[in-house]
Amino acid sequence: MSTPYQAHYRLMQYIVDSSHGGKQLAPRREEFDRVALVFTRMGGEWAKLFRGSGRDMNLLKKTINVAVENGIFSTLPTWGE
Repeated sequence: MSTPYQAHYRLMQYIVDSSHGGKQLAPRREEFDRVALVFTRMGGEWAKLFRGSGRDMNLLKKTINVAVENGIFSTLPTWGE
């Protein structure tokens, strides 16, 4: 994904990069949309998260971790390995 233009995409990209940077993940917008849908269905609220809610931040991080564990995000191609 090139530079995301919406705040929630940028935040999710930052979490993926900082927590799972060694896994060569390249999430697409559709995959972030799926994670965002699960986040809101689990009771997360973007407005509260951006106002500093620790509960919502933890929920988003857990949702992203589950997505990574289940292979939801695309990976970068490996050449010659």
